[in-house]
Amino acid sequence: MRLLNKIVNLKNWEIEFQQRNSHPIIMADLWCRSCFNNFKQEINLLVGRTDYLFTATSKGYIKKIQKKKILKALKKACNNERYLNYIYQTTLKRIKELEIITRKINKEVVKEKISSEKLVDLWQEFDLLFLSVIPWFFIPWYVTEENIITDKVKKKLLKHKGKIESITDFNNALILLINPVKKAFFQKEQKDFFKLVDFARNKNDFETNKYFLKQASEYLKHYAWMKTFLFLPIEPLGLNELIKRIKEAIKEKTYQEYQLQELQRTKNRRLVNRLIRLLENDKQLLNYINWARNFGWLLTISVERSLRSMCDLHSFFKLIARRLNIDYDSWVLLTSQEIINGLKGIKGISKKDIEKRKQGYVFLMENGKPTLVVGIQAQNLSMVIDKQVNGLNKKIKIITGQPACPGIVKGKVKIVRMANECGKIKRGDVLVCSMTSPDYVLAMRRANAIVTDEGGLLSHAAIVSREIGKPCVVGTKIATKALKDGDLVEIDADKGIIKKRN
Repeated sequence: MRLLNKIVNLKNWEIEFQQRNSHPIIMADLWCRSCFNNFKQEINLLVGRTDYLFTATSKGYIKKIQKKKILKALKKACNNERYLNYIYQTTLKRIKELEIITRKINKEVVKEKISSEKLVDLWQEFDLLFLSVIPWFFIPWYVTEENIITDKVKKKLLKHKGKIESITDFNNALILLINPVKKAFFQKEQKDFFKLVDFARNKNDFETNKYFLKQASEYLKHYAWMKTFLFLPIEPLGLNELIKRIKEAIKEKTYQEYQLQELQRTKNRRLVNRLIRLLENDKQLLNYINWARNFGWLLTISVERSLRSMCDLHSFFKLIARRLNIDYDSWVLLTSQEIINGLKGIKGISKKDIEKRKQGYVFLMENGKPTLVVGIQAQNLSMVIDKQVNGLNKKIKIITGQPACPGIVKGKVKIVRMANECGKIKRGDVLVCSMTSPDYVLAMRRANAIVTDEGGLLSHAAIVSREIGKPCVVGTKIATKALKDGDLVEIDADKGIIKKRN
């Protein structure tokens, strides 16, 4: 097998991320083509990504030398405030363009009759635009994952350590100072959700109350998308499921936790104001703090707005699947060109081949040339790749990462590799995952603590954990591999240490 011969020796590759949801072939195709065709132009630093690899286990791999060059150029460029502004403004611009094309496509989709030729045009327009959006999932993520800005804050803040520690712990000050001030969707969702809970717990038969139903409808209008993820065949949150969540919140009295968290957030804001007054003469430090806050918000809001747009496009994706005479689970296993060919009436892949793709796939882009392996071969190849790159001594007893939200707790580990596994998180469990996204927030609320393989102090997991007051350690690199379901662990999120206790 050509692919096996090319990549079975993976010394030049490293894992870049473990996707927190299943990664269908259409996403791998778009992702890889964007990396090859668009990344260098978008990042504007004369460095690019020509090779990328996805496995059946939803892991993404990059050539070590390419990532090294990207990070070196990016860290140097981020010393210039104009480049930071370029990242900030361009990310928002690309996300806005995605929202615009979403509205345009949806206006066409609602028409009674739409030709296959028009569908091809709309898909190609979406494809072209989405290729330019994908690099902006990476670039702000690199800045936050590598702590490029937060390291500058920490270095400058250390000069004031004595004064700071007369008020609070140094690490706590760092975390609070860089926390975004602007609100993301998940923060607004929390507030609106607990308004519904507050009404429901004081009203018998709230499910049929007209006022409740009106407010619930408004809630779903704004937040139903948070259950979905890109192209995956996951339906948005519905009324029945929302009512179920509200009843669980009443039963578990999580509204009391939210009230306590609100009090803590008020205390934290007062403490931050004191710290800012203490540091007011260090203008450069305050500038770094402002950029850190902006990038933490940018990373979260760009993902949220992208997911919302993709959720709004589900009717378009379902229409394509119907025209191709296949179900939604199958159309996401096609490449973009296969979708176009199918809509044009050109004979596509067989249903037998689609079933093989459902068993698993490996997708390699090398020097712009895509290679796809499917079925049992892909499963076996994925195991070889994962073992060679991610081999780990399971006897590890202590894991370290970055403390993202303080606290010391114990609990049983639950590994969550896909969002559809979040339901197994019960109150008191320790949620261990590669990284989090908006569809993980409900599980994060239930968990006693959160531990991630990836992420920096401005990652989604870090920001959400601070908002909901859950101890959190990010960037461990190995937690999902070194731990297993049922492990009893002690989390010292003050120091970023996880200890096995069984």
